[in-house]
Amino acid sequence: MRRVGLVHNPDNSIDMLALKQFETNRGKLGLKSIRAPMGKKEDIAAAFDRLTRDKAQGVIVSSPSLNIELRENIIERATRDRLLAEYGNTVFANSGGLLSYATNQADMTPRAAAYVDKIFKGATPGDLPIHQPTKFEFLINLKTAKALKVKIPQSVLVQATKVIE
Repeated sequence: MRRVGLVHNPDNSIDMLALKQFETNRGKLGLKSIRAPMGKKEDIAAAFDRLTRDKAQGVIVSSPSLNIELRENIIERATRDRLLAEYGNTVFANSGGLLSYATNQADMTPRAAAYVDKIFKGATPGDLPIHQPTKFEFLINLKTAKALKVKIPQSVLVQATKVIE
């Protein structure tokens, strides 16, 4: 795989940081990037038309709330266009997306609650340390892989946190 698309929301600062990081690192992997901006439901067709026109072999879909809200439309289009898609939230793989690699939300929620507790008790948010996620989940949807006629190697399957059959 050499041509990878990135579906991103140009109005979302987190997406733009992810895009910048992707653009910085893609050269090290010998990848050509294809930007597919999508800020609303009406942009899905144009974003995926661009990916198809520019011959993307795969796509990374970021996970801001808009994309999660539109996940069924995005998954349907990625599958229809036979794009190997990786999603940044496990809800995508659980909803029919091919792969997801994301932070473990069950691990993150208590941490967020602890921050809220500290802030309510008077802590200044800017003084609180930044904690990086420590637990991640890698989900593979074999039903979707079969529909795409993609064979997932056993060496990859054994690394999955969850395999959806």
